[in-house]
Amino acid sequence: MFDHLRRDFPRETGFTGNAWRYPLWQVANQPDLFAYKASNGADGICLLERVDLPDGRIVIACISIVGNPGQSITNAVEEICFQVCERFEIPPEHLIWLEHYENLPGYEEWSWVTFEQLPPASLFRNPTWRTMTPALWRQLGLKPRAKLLQQDGYYESMLDKEFPWPCDSIV
Repeated sequence: MFDHLRRDFPRETGFTGNAWRYPLWQVANQPDLFAYKASNGADGICLLERVDLPDGRIVIACISIVGNPGQSITNAVEEICFQVCERFEIPPEHLIWLEHYENLPGYEEWSWVTFEQLPPASLFRNPTWRTMTPALWRQLGLKPRAKLLQQDGYYESMLDKEFPWPCDSIV
């Protein structure tokens, strides 16, 4: 129905065929929405929070939110990791991927997701989920907060940092 309009008005409609893009990173201590593509066509949204650890690793907390219309963050983890690393220029070997479901009874814990294969040799493949323990949190210098909160229209950080952390833009 709309194909002819795209052909007849490419300048006016061309931008709608591209993925949603926004600045390379937002603000420290403030998770933000991320729209992801899924190979099954059930694209979704989640919250991402980035924490740059003092040792050079980069934690991405991927938080499932109520109202995600698409594939779950668990079922799309390989695809989301690829899109996040590509978009935000994160070297896959520096990535620490944490997964959390907010407001989903029975899934309150956090998981550390690792992959058997990483780019550039391969796509992200064969994920393994490990439930976060107090020892793993200490290893990262982080502590999870109990609940996702909003203030003044923004989400608040889900992670307390046990090291100096900026409160301005990250990138």
